[in-house]
Amino acid sequence: MGEGCNLCQAEEPDTRQGQRPARMHGTVHVPSGLKPGAKYELCRFEGTADLPTADGNGCTGAKSRVPFRAMASSWTHHVLQPILSDTAVYFRVFPA
Repeated sequence: MGEGCNLCQAEEPDTRQGQRPARMHGTVHVPSGLKPGAKYELCRFEGTADLPTADGNGCTGAKSRVPFRAMASSWTHHVLQPILSDTAVYFRVFPA
């Protein structure tokens, strides 16, 4: 599935120049590929170390999970937990 995350803040502080990281919020959108009525989990990974491997380990290692039931082939979720601008955050959707 082609998950995407849009941040609500257009510019980020330059932490390499000593500026403090910003707390940003965003929206995750799955544009297609969901089966209506099926259960899924949106998993948040902070950094690449815990990302699922090719052989698949689902949400193992995720910092947070959002369970949901697809009502259509696409789905959108507003991320409540802030994303610091000096971090890398990844979102993946897996069947529950």
